[in-house]
Amino acid sequence: MKQLHQSLVDNDNCRLYFRDDERVLYCFQREGRGQFEFFECTEEGEPLAHADVESFNFGNVTGEDGLARIAVEFNEWFDVNFAECDVNPRLSY
Repeated sequence: MKQLHQSLVDNDNCRLYFRDDERVLYCFQREGRGQFEFFECTEEGEPLAHADVESFNFGNVTGEDGLARIAVEFNEWFDVNFAECDVNPRLSY
């Protein structure tokens, strides 16, 4: 499994960029409220082809970038879909 490293948050294009250890650029692009698709990108940052998200380790966007509007939405999506937790924070028990 490849590790993704946070690279850039692009609020205008609703994208969050990551790089793997070989410096290949990937992005999560918002495709609707609370929905993100995962792409391998060109070096210019344009989505090139869908990538298999299950082949990568990644996490929440942190630091100053984590405060950006699109990052907050991504982090919520990540927590619901990928965080290892026994309790879903979106459900009331």
